[in-house]
Amino acid sequence: MPEFQATPSQAAAIQSRGAAVLVSAGAGSGKTQVLTRRLLARICDENEGVDLDRFLISTFTRAAAGELKSRIAEELDKALAADPGNRRLRRQSALCRKAQIGTIHSFCTTLLRENCQALSLSPDFKILDEERAGHMKAAALQQCLETWYEQPETHSGFLQLADTAGAGRDDRRLGELVLLLHGKMQSHARPELWAAEQAALLQTDWSDAGETPWGKEILSWAAALGRYWSGELDKLLAALQSTQKLRGFYEPRLGPCADALRELARCAALGWDRAAASCRAIPRPNFQGARNAEAPALAARIKTRRDAMQKALEKLGQVLCDDSRTLLADLRQVAGPMSALLALTLDFDARYAADKRRAALVDYADLEHMAARLLTEADGSPTALARQVSARYD
Repeated sequence: MPEFQATPSQAAAIQSRGAAVLVSAGAGSGKTQVLTRRLLARICDENEGVDLDRFLISTFTRAAAGELKSRIAEELDKALAADPGNRRLRRQSALCRKAQIGTIHSFCTTLLRENCQALSLSPDFKILDEERAGHMKAAALQQCLETWYEQPETHSGFLQLADTAGAGRDDRRLGELVLLLHGKMQSHARPELWAAEQAALLQTDWSDAGETPWGKEILSWAAALGRYWSGELDKLLAALQSTQKLRGFYEPRLGPCADALRELARCAALGWDRAAASCRAIPRPNFQGARNAEAPALAARIKTRRDAMQKALEKLGQVLCDDSRTLLADLRQVAGPMSALLALTLDFDARYAADKRRAALVDYADLEHMAARLLTEADGSPTALARQVSARYD
C-alpha cells in the first residue's frame, strides 16, 4: 500500500491545534486516515504528547471504532519497528488496548455501569433488543389505555382526544399517536420537562398567533424569505441594466415584486395578520409575450428564479392562509385533548420504564437519557460527576 500523502487541507486538519476542527468530506476521501494521523501526531510528540487513554473518541458504528483502533495500533507498530527503543511509543502501544474508542452508546453504557447506584439501576443491566422492546411497549400501552378508559373523568380532555385523534372502530390510531409522540420526545434530554413546557404553552392566552412559538417560527421564515427573494430580484434587476430591451420588459414586473417582498420582511415583525396580508399582496410577475432574443441566457435565468420564488411563496401562503383570530380559536379548542395526549404519553413512558427496570433492561434512548442525567443538571450545567469524568480526558 502506498504511503499516505496528505493534501494541504488534510494536513491542516492533522496539524491544527488549540481550536475545534470540523472535517467535512465524502465517503472514501480519507477522513479516518486523517483522524488516525491527527491522533498519532498528538500521542507521539516527545515534548507535548498526550497519552492515548486521555482521548475520548466517538464513532457512529462499532465497525468504525474497530477500524480506527486497528489503524492506530498498526501505525504504532510500524513506528516501533523503526524505533524499537522508543519508550513513549511502547507506552502508547500498550495503552491502545484500553483506549476510549467506541460509539456514543458504548460510552454511555460504561458510564452507567460505573454509576448505576446513582440511578438505582442493576449493575448487570442488559440492552433491550428492538423486537422485545416492541412487545413491552405494546403491553405497557394497552395497560395504560385501559386505565384511562376506565376513569376518563380523572383525565381532563381525554374523551375529546379519544373521539378525535383516536376515532375509529378501536383505539389503534390513538395508540399509534402515543408511540409516535413518545419516539419524538426521546430526542429531548428531559422529555418530561419538554412535555410540561408544551402543556403550559397550550394553556397560554395569546393575543396574536405570531406570539406563539410556532407563529414566531413561521414569521421568522416569512421575514427570511422576503429578504432573500428581494435580494435575488435586485440582482436580476442589476443584470438587466446592460440590456435595454429586456430591461424595459422585465423591470416593471420585477421591481414591484422586489418591493413587495421587502414589505413582507418588514410586516413579519408586525404580527400575523399584517404578514399574511403582505404575503397575499405580492404580485406574481407574468412574462407572457416576452421577446428574449437580445439575451436569452439572462431571460432564462430570470424565468427560473421567478418560478422558484413563486413556489416558495405558494408554500408560505398555504401556512399563512388563516387569520390570527381563527388560529387562536383552533388552538384553544385543541389545547385540552393535546394536553391529555402529552399526559397520556408520559404515563405510558412511566409504565414502560417501570417494566424495563424490573427486568434490568435499558433501551438505547435510556442509555442517552440516563447518561445525560448523570452528567448534567436540569438547566444543562455540568454535575460534579461530569467534572470528574471530564478530568480523565484532555
